[in-house]
Amino acid sequence: MIEILRNIATKAEYDKYLSKVEFDRENSSNEEIALLAPNVFIANWIKAKYLKDIQKELEKTEGKIKVKITTKKEINKQVSKKMVIQNNSNSTYTSMKFDNFIVGENNKLAFESAKDTINQRGRWNPLFIYGDTGLGKTHLLNAIANEIFKKNSKADVISITMEAMMNEFTHRLQNPKTLGDFRERFRNCEYLLLDDVQFIEGKEKLQEELFNTFNEIVKKGGQVVMTCDKPPKLIKKIPDRMKSRFEGGLMAKINHPELETKIKIIEQRCIQNDIKLTNNQIRIIALNYGGNIRAIDGIIITLRANAAIMGMDINDNMINQSIKDRDIDSDEITFEDIIKVIATEYNIKASEIRTKVRAKNMIAKARKITAFIAKQESNLTMPQIASELNLRDHSAVSKQIKILSAEIKKDKELEGHIKELILKIKRVDSEFSELNVN
Repeated sequence: MIEILRNIATKAEYDKYLSKVEFDRENSSNEEIALLAPNVFIANWIKAKYLKDIQKELEKTEGKIKVKITTKKEINKQVSKKMVIQNNSNSTYTSMKFDNFIVGENNKLAFESAKDTINQRGRWNPLFIYGDTGLGKTHLLNAIANEIFKKNSKADVISITMEAMMNEFTHRLQNPKTLGDFRERFRNCEYLLLDDVQFIEGKEKLQEELFNTFNEIVKKGGQVVMTCDKPPKLIKKIPDRMKSRFEGGLMAKINHPELETKIKIIEQRCIQNDIKLTNNQIRIIALNYGGNIRAIDGIIITLRANAAIMGMDINDNMINQSIKDRDIDSDEITFEDIIKVIATEYNIKASEIRTKVRAKNMIAKARKITAFIAKQESNLTMPQIASELNLRDHSAVSKQIKILSAEIKKDKELEGHIKELILKIKRVDSEFSELNVN
């Protein structure tokens, strides 16, 4: 190829222009030769003045063949798009769309703002979606990518996990000559969709790279969307200026779904997995799961597999056993966690739940529920619960628990309400532990 270029041009033009052209082996084939020019001006000049001569010379040895002249920048754009398309070629990713995302009060802000990035690119920079594992953050990120490509198949989008970006960046650092290509690709994209951004904790070089990449994308009118399992203030070992950038856009938290949203999710998953559950069976699953959608997916798949292997319809025993096997939400909780959530739920003071005075109505109900949950979910003994609630002795606690147990047997709504309270209490315990660790 070098000899051909030398033969068709003067020495001065070869030295100034054609000597800078490279053979692109990766993008060449038996039908087409790909050449890389250093910039678009040289590429256009070669096309106008020498493309026919190059093609004619090649045909002498290679037969009829096409010649394509492009630039590294164009190739990088194609690589960027291919990365998303490759990710989305997996049916799991292509199925993640806005129209099959179950929207509830827990995720409405995240859902609407994610859709908003399609029509108003750069309005929120970044859009920072955060929440516990398995609540649908990755679904929304892929829904953005899928919607963009649906509207414009040539859009320049990078959808990548923070870990994958880190791995590529590390590889480029070991090959410094290619670092410019990395920066060219990431800093010039229209959309940068970053999943699991918490992975950046403690990675100083990557933090600096992301900080500069973010600034460049925003300056050029692009859009950055990030997902994380915690708010920026709880991401450890990152500089304040980066936290400030993360918090400077729109922060949208996805909370654990309320009971009705969980039921809708389970109903949708049953249709997708072609299994039939009764309304009561769906409710059993919803009441026993804290809202981790991946966990819900897991039990639906397990039930489908068990039914197929056993050759029988899904029954309540099968569901209960699957729940037991997964040891769902078995974390220990404290009395303070219990009383805090119940006081908030009923809009009363924690001190009123602990009162010695004979309580009526809402306070009496709150005391019964507190005693019941403390006995069921904590390590407190009956005398300890009696002491916390200022009751006479353990027999008074036992009496309250028996009364509530009888009410639960008659009232399915009450049973569901108490299970939801337990899930809320466990989430409070989890969040408090995380704050202490950090």
